[in-house]
Amino acid sequence: MTAEQQPWEGTFDHITLVHVLEHVPNPLDLLARLFAWLKPVGTLFVEPPNADATGPAILDQYWRGLEAPRHFALPTRGALTGALEHAGFAIAR
Repeated sequence: MTAEQQPWEGTFDHITLVHVLEHVPNPLDLLARLFAWLKPVGTLFVEPPNADATGPAILDQYWRGLEAPRHFALPTRGALTGALEHAGFAIAR
């Protein structure tokens, strides 16, 4: 049974993604699925590499965080916030 086939809607109190989202070919679909899996007061912690960090600006193509081809995308803070809100999450600051 795949993750898509699991009856997990409204099951989890908390989900953590640390350096996971950048490895997923369609992060918007994953975020929407995770939102559905959380209980109404559930929380999600997401920590991808920071595309807004000084490393990419200084090291350019040699920045370790690029890790091509393993990373599909590296979101900026604004892009990540937008994707989370699009999936239904409220952003805690």
